[in-house]
Amino acid sequence: MNNTASREIKKVAEILTFWFAGVTDETRIDKKADPFKKWFTKDANFDQAIRTRFENNLVAAQTGHYKEWEKTAAGRLALIILFDQFSRNLYRGTPKMFENDPLALNLTLRSIQEGMDRPLSLLERIFMYMPLMHSEARDIQALSIECFGKLVNESQQKNPANVPYFEYSLGYAKQHRDIVERFGRFPHRNVILSRATTPAEQIFLAQPGSSF
Repeated sequence: MNNTASREIKKVAEILTFWFAGVTDETRIDKKADPFKKWFTKDANFDQAIRTRFENNLVAAQTGHYKEWEKTAAGRLALIILFDQFSRNLYRGTPKMFENDPLALNLTLRSIQEGMDRPLSLLERIFMYMPLMHSEARDIQALSIECFGKLVNESQQKNPANVPYFEYSLGYAKQHRDIVERFGRFPHRNVILSRATTPAEQIFLAQPGSSF
């Protein structure tokens, strides 16, 4: 193994260790504790830590610098986290937060088709499937429900204590699916993306919990 390959393997591990903080399928999940809490709440310090450590890696990934990572499930997951999650942390509230969604979704769809999601833990697969949930395409949303449903079923075998967390994730996926089924897009993105909001969307956005 040459030095470049060794560095890239270490970078994949660094991204995954930073994001998952050592949790496994054996970990008892508490969504109010870290790292679970940090994944889905706005935290300026967490965003800054990502900016300091990984923004250069995201830029490199966008230009295809890490194509070798696609040879392993862990490498693909690291790329998806860069494109789908870190983009949202780094560019929160701007159109750039969504720019890498097509790259993430392409990796997710290929990984499912090739079975490269299967070696990952259930928690890791949540984030491999997250680009499905973020898609504004109805057929992709249907696949999202299928994938998150599998996680619920498999968690019953691996760690029944964590079933509620995977059911929660499936419920969240269903909320996304329902919005896309209704509007063909996520109305809460309209302002950021300079899209006109329809009267029906305005009524919807006035409701509590309409945004993610």
